Amino acid sequence: MVRPDFPQSMPVSEVELLVFVMDGSGSMNETNTPDGRRKADHLYDIVKGVIERLQKSTKSDAFRVSFVYFSDSVKIEEKNGLKYFLLSDALQLLKNPLDVTGGGSTAIADALATVKEILKEFSADEGLPDDKKATIFLFTDGEENVRAKDDVVNEAADLKSLSLSPTIATISFGSDADSNLLRTIASKPSERQIRHLEISNLESEIDTNYLFIEGHTGDNELTKRKIETIRNFVEVLSMTRD
Repeated sequence: MVRPDFPQSMPVSEVELLVFVMDGSGSMNETNTPDGRRKADHLYDIVKGVIERLQKSTKSDAFRVSFVYFSDSVKIEEKNGLKYFLLSDALQLLKNPLDVTGGGSTAIADALATVKEILKEFSADEGLPDDKKATIFLFTDGEENVRAKDDVVNEAADLKSLSLSPTIATISFGSDADSNLLRTIASKPSERQIRHLEISNLESEIDTNYLFIEGHTGDNELTKRKIETIRNFVEVLSMTRD
C-alpha cells in the first residue's frame, strides 16, 4: 500500500541511487532480537523488504541500488563491473553482511570513503539521466575503531560536498553504536521529509534536526517494534525526494 502523499510516478529523466552501508562487524552476531536470530539477519531482511516494496512502485525503474558491507575492511557488491544495479538485480545480489565480512572491527570511515567513490562513478555515468540524486543509509551497532572519529566526520562532510549533495541517514543497531557521531554525520531533514515521517507516525522516533534513528531499546534489545520502525524510516526516505 502506498503511503499518503507519496509521489506515484517519476519521469524517466530522473534517477536515484540508494546506497545501503551495512555493518558486518562481530557484534552483529548478537541474538538479542525477537526471534533469537542474529542482528545481521534482521538487517538483511529490512533491506530486502525495502527493495521489494520499491520494486512494486510505479517509479521502480528510476532507482539504482548499491551495497557496501564493512567490518575491518570494506566490500562492494559488483555486477559486470558496475557498483549500482536495478532493483531486480539488487534483490539477487543482496547478501547478509556477516556472510561477506566475517565479523571483525568497525571501519565506518573507510566505508564512507568507499561510498564517495561509488557516487563519483554514478554521477559521471553518461548512460543515466542528468538529474541524479542519492541517499545513503548507514546501519551500524558499533563505534569507529579502525580510524579516528574525526575521520568519520570528515568523510561524511566530503560526501555531502559532492555535486550530488547526497542525503545521509544513519541507523543505530545497538547501544554500543556511537549515537552522537551518527547524529553528527546525518543530514538535516527537509520539510518534505519531516512531513512524510510524520505521516508514517515516526515523529516520536526521530530528532527533527537529524536523519538519525535509534533502532534499539535502552537495554540494547532489537525489538519487533524497533525493527518495524527502522523499516518504515528507510522506506519513507527511499520514497521521498527533496
